[in-house]
Amino acid sequence: MAEKKSAAKGEGGAGDDAGAAAKKKKLMIIGGAVALLLVIGAAAAFFLLGGKKDEEAEKAKAEAEAAAAPPPPPIYASLGPNFTITLASADRPHFMKLAISAMSHEKEAVQGLELHSPLVRSRLVGLLGAADFEKLRTEEGKQALRADVLKAVQDVLQAETGKPGVEQIYFTEFVLQ
Repeated sequence: MAEKKSAAKGEGGAGDDAGAAAKKKKLMIIGGAVALLLVIGAAAAFFLLGGKKDEEAEKAKAEAEAAAAPPPPPIYASLGPNFTITLASADRPHFMKLAISAMSHEKEAVQGLELHSPLVRSRLVGLLGAADFEKLRTEEGKQALRADVLKAVQDVLQAETGKPGVEQIYFTEFVLQ
């Protein structure tokens, strides 16, 4: 009987060795696959996150250089001949004579302003004609009108060129009668 047990152990021992070797081989394959996935994941993270940091650093450097550089000189453009507008009033009609200039730092904006001058002037005639004479007699009324004119000019340029372009509006002549 002892012989049978040892023979059974011998046969089972060889089978166990083959099973253990197969298990060891499977574990090595799984371990290798996990290690490969970790390496691929680390490489992907390095390239993806590292690239963003480089792009962000370059963008921040470009912004800092742009902020340090002085802006280009302003460019002034007249919005054409004087506007002469009849203003409605409770007592009698009044007149406003107005010369308007625009300021920008972009040459393209001034070119767009010149190109679309008829449209700009048309919008301004409508805007100026709706102005209230009594309000225009005050400094606040003039500043409000200037802000409205700036917005109207920027709206036209935004619609026609894709950029508002004009940064400031100046009344170079302003007469109320």
